Amino acid sequence: MKRALIGLISISVAFCLAAWGYADGELGYWQLIYSNAMAGNSAFMKVSPADKDSLYVAGVHQHSALGATYGWKSTDGGYSWSPVYQIEMNPNDECSMMELMGFILDVKAFDADTALLVGFGVNEECLEEFPEMPLCMFMCMFDMIPKVLYTTDGGESWEQIMLGDPGELRFKLPNVVFFIDDQIGFMGGYGILYVTYDSGLTWAPVEIPETAKQEEGLGINGIFAFDHQHIFLATGDPDPDSGKSKSDEERFYDMLHKILFFHDPIYRLNAYLNGDAPRDDGKGINGALYYTSDGGQSWRILKSASDESYYQVFFVDENNGWLLAFPAEYTGEYHRIYHTTDGGETWEEQTLPSPSEIPGVEVYAAGGMHFFDENTGFIIAGGQGTLNYKSVILYTTDGGETWQADPFTASANYPLLHGAFLGRKHGWAVGMNLSCARYFGPNTKPIADAGPDQTVYVGEEVHLDGTGRYDPDGDPLTYMWSLHSGDPVSMYYSTSESPSFEDTKKGTLVFELVVSDGEDMSEPDQCVVEVVEEGADDDTSSGSVGGCGCF
Repeated sequence: MKRALIGLISISVAFCLAAWGYADGELGYWQLIYSNAMAGNSAFMKVSPADKDSLYVAGVHQHSALGATYGWKSTDGGYSWSPVYQIEMNPNDECSMMELMGFILDVKAFDADTALLVGFGVNEECLEEFPEMPLCMFMCMFDMIPKVLYTTDGGESWEQIMLGDPGELRFKLPNVVFFIDDQIGFMGGYGILYVTYDSGLTWAPVEIPETAKQEEGLGINGIFAFDHQHIFLATGDPDPDSGKSKSDEERFYDMLHKILFFHDPIYRLNAYLNGDAPRDDGKGINGALYYTSDGGQSWRILKSASDESYYQVFFVDENNGWLLAFPAEYTGEYHRIYHTTDGGETWEEQTLPSPSEIPGVEVYAAGGMHFFDENTGFIIAGGQGTLNYKSVILYTTDGGETWQADPFTASANYPLLHGAFLGRKHGWAVGMNLSCARYFGPNTKPIADAGPDQTVYVGEEVHLDGTGRYDPDGDPLTYMWSLHSGDPVSMYYSTSESPSFEDTKKGTLVFELVVSDGEDMSEPDQCVVEVVEEGADDDTSSGSVGGCGCF
């Protein structure tokens, strides 16, 4: 199997997601919005939305005999995709084919023009040193180093971000990124963990546990962080090394095997079925969940096992989280899920549906998960039916105590690999045949906040403050201010979040704010402005006198 690996380039499955279905009255529905029936050997592997229209995807598609695409962009919410990162072999330069040996494994979109691609590729310094065949093939083909690419022009051009001396980073390959916000993020892989504070333009190494430093052993497969100090690492190895020395070619295929085992649930299923999955042979697969509260200066193991590996950890708050794992030996399941309610100190296994409970599915493996809150979440998975592959989408509304198959599962004939969400309303799942399914969640009303009450002097300019408004779905809002009671005033910018007026007379003014997300309007919220004569002995406990009392 390790020799049959060229895994992602030779994936031969079809992905023809068909209909859509409602998941639950409290949730929304999934619908196929894009696929390429001719791209049977291709896959979208990871998706990252910047907003509901702008998305980037990492994957692989051999678009010609001499070229491959590794990154795509959508500007219409996933209904259409354009390639933004491709590698073309120069027919006059045989050594240029070495550049096709790499993979892009993860992606982060910051906005419509700015994105990050993370993976690995051939050391370009090696190609410069050995520019001719056959030396470039013998010396460089498996000389793998991290590849971190950055664009600020929508993918028209990409800058390679160097992490350090390429010679010291051989086979230190990143495979996962996690961003807390658009500035602070982490990147991890086999033997490496980095942090960025500038949206990925520069990276600094983070000290990691000794057991996660093994050159080709325990790897960082999943990252979650509340801030730059409090970090969780889901680690493990699907195929622990025996300790014997290996050639670069053997190391490359072993590493590729391990990475695909975590990233591709269908690859994992086939590995189990073909007898190439980890076995209970005494080696174990060294699963460990690490946690630091001091930015990596010290680490604690919150959970560990020798017979399973961990590949994703996800928290909705400081107490409630979930951990995805897979076992060393197949015993009727290809995955496990654990739940914590005390910040990871203790974990309890939850039960996912058996294949017999999912229409048309004989086996399946979980790819990734996302939770909206302590009760509601999804698992994106890939499965197999009698004649073809299947997409599997599971959902829970009780914190994982019970899971059900979304109706979309029954109509989708091929596997999904990864999902990403924007709030509770917008979601995407991507997979084989360059396919993308979209989640349409129910709209949640926005919440208006007209700001604090205030007291001002007659004739003074007044600024209202609607910046406390909130939309649970993250939708952009419009503002509608009105005078509910009191003497009329001339309001400037009444459709902005902070309008103003100055023709004030003594008395009480009550202003009302309503916000809209384009679908629903909020309940009104009011702000009281007391206008007093200068020098009057007024009770100002509810605001301030003079200037703007609302900021």
